[in-house]
Amino acid sequence: MNGLAFRFLMVGIVVLCASSWALAHAAGDYQALFGQEEKAAARSVKGSVEFAAKLLRAARSLGARKDLQVLLCEKAYEFGLRAPAGYQVAAEAMRMLIEMAPENKAAAQEKLLKVGELRFAQSTPDNRRQAGEELVELLADMGDERAESKQHAEAITLYRRALALATSLRSGRAPDLAGRIKEAAAAQEAERRLADLKARLERTPSNAAVRSALVLALLSDADDPNEAAKLLTGDLDEALRTYVPLAARSVGDLSEAACLDLAGWYVATADKVSRVGKRVLLGRAQACCERYLELHQADDIDRLKAKMLLAELDKAMAAGVRARRGTLTLGKDVTMTLLRIGPGKFVMGSPEAEPHRDGQEGPQRLVTLRKPFYIGVTEVTQAQYEAMMGRNPSKHVGADKPVDNVSWHEAAEFCKKLSHKTGRTVRLPTEAEWEYACRGGTRSAHFFGDDAGNLMDYAWFEENSDQTSHPVGQKKPNPAGLYDMHGNVWEWCSDWYADSYANAGTVDPQGPATGSQRVWRGGSWYNGPKYQRSATRLGVDPESRRGHRGFRVVMEAAATGN
Repeated sequence: MNGLAFRFLMVGIVVLCASSWALAHAAGDYQALFGQEEKAAARSVKGSVEFAAKLLRAARSLGARKDLQVLLCEKAYEFGLRAPAGYQVAAEAMRMLIEMAPENKAAAQEKLLKVGELRFAQSTPDNRRQAGEELVELLADMGDERAESKQHAEAITLYRRALALATSLRSGRAPDLAGRIKEAAAAQEAERRLADLKARLERTPSNAAVRSALVLALLSDADDPNEAAKLLTGDLDEALRTYVPLAARSVGDLSEAACLDLAGWYVATADKVSRVGKRVLLGRAQACCERYLELHQADDIDRLKAKMLLAELDKAMAAGVRARRGTLTLGKDVTMTLLRIGPGKFVMGSPEAEPHRDGQEGPQRLVTLRKPFYIGVTEVTQAQYEAMMGRNPSKHVGADKPVDNVSWHEAAEFCKKLSHKTGRTVRLPTEAEWEYACRGGTRSAHFFGDDAGNLMDYAWFEENSDQTSHPVGQKKPNPAGLYDMHGNVWEWCSDWYADSYANAGTVDPQGPATGSQRVWRGGSWYNGPKYQRSATRLGVDPESRRGHRGFRVVMEAAATGN
């Protein structure tokens, strides 16, 4: 054995010994703290459930002892699983384990799924549908995660299980799940095709047709222009030899002319590749148009062409996104539907030339949201609020109208109670999440364009509201499928308010750490067109209540560690 191999062996032994020591240390502490109580708890079902809850509380109280936290979560699951009354604790223990110990994620997910299956199998006729819907959501979330990590076969298996259950429940989720299966199958087929082309080129390296097809597949399906550029040879099409090297460069390094030419080539080529690859190329074309508009400030015909192309690309990308839905059961036959919003980048705020713009809406900046999330299709209704809170504070009463006259703290309390009931993390949206969802891929003043004259079709506001709120979902939705993002009632966000974005973060921004006001978004029935824009924002006392203030919720897509 040489010296380097010996050193690697010794490092491995040290790591293994450290890990074993940590496990032994945690087990020893557990026995000292809970050993006697565990023996007593194991004698009865009630004792087991109560002990599971105690272990979970203990795990949450520990911050510096991850090894002991992991063991407590595992034990809480073990004891919680002994009776239906403990299933909620068992599920919460596994969610906590996923968040704090990603290395244990796969096993924790399987245990979380087992809880859902037990809940459904042992449900009574009265709660069978709710248990089934929750299991469908869990399977769909796990499928989404597998799809995003390109484990397409596993994703399809999970989606099919969810679809079978949704079909037996006669759930409205079935079409959505069938669409997810189709998308995952298309991605899987694109990967198979890429592998086949690589194998064929290896067998026949001089085959220009195969090489060209592989170059396009690497550029589109694999989104890997650097690898595509490595395969270019002199016998390939001139367009490939011209544009693929440009694609391999950073968009920020391209000239004005190159940006526009490359965007046009991407659009022309998009119809020659797979459905998966088409979306990649159109997304690249969007980035080229955005860069061109940054570089080319003259208000001439070329700038107009670029803006028109970008608008068409925005529409095409929005149309190609299948809305993925989630459902929460609140009780009393009341449910809440949410739409899944994928991770991405967007320009937050308004440009200086936008009519009615306020200085607090800038400076504009490119924001990245790294995690998917679900957001309410509508504002929280009075029926939904009453189902959770047992009261209706609204001034403009109507079960299907948005709840109003709620403070920020009351909206947050609603989220807290809904989280506890459903076992999902429900909260107010961050300001960045709200604007990203509102815009739905658009960059105009409103999600439907710059012309406020079309506002009547999309929003309840001062000119058409008769000075009252209206039932949710009556106007046209935004490109993502969300209703009342403009108008009806203002919506609370989680962020503290700052009067500018000058010092704001650009990756998963949460807003200032402290403040005296919380952010409002979306405009209301009480306000004129000026306040019904995607970038409109105000800061408001979190204790205040008005008849034109409400909220919508976000559910994190983190129940499976996503």
